[in-house]
Amino acid sequence: MDKIEAEAVIRETIEYANKEIKRTKVHARRIVVTVIVVAAFVVLWMGAWLTDYVRVTTYNEPLFCISRDSVYNGAEDYRHCQGVGYSFEIVVDGARGRKAGLSRYTCFLFGNEICSAKRIVETD
Repeated sequence: MDKIEAEAVIRETIEYANKEIKRTKVHARRIVVTVIVVAAFVVLWMGAWLTDYVRVTTYNEPLFCISRDSVYNGAEDYRHCQGVGYSFEIVVDGARGRKAGLSRYTCFLFGNEICSAKRIVETD
């Protein structure tokens, strides 16, 4: 192998290495962008769930849920509110001269019950 052939082999090796480095950088950049986007969605979802959870546990209606089923029996309104990956079963009580508001709730996260409570309201 003479000097010219050796220089050509070295040049080709360097070009190949540079192409591989660029390809690896692009791949790494795609991974970083994907992780950031997924993390942003998770943070937004957690914010929506936490907001609804705090509102329901303080006996207010959720903001980010869609009311799916509602049954009114004359004294109470039973509602199933569905969010993304979570849901609430709430009971709105407005009978007997009391101010309407949540009287009971059950929280579900990915289909599993995580908490439930009943509000104790003194009647006049």
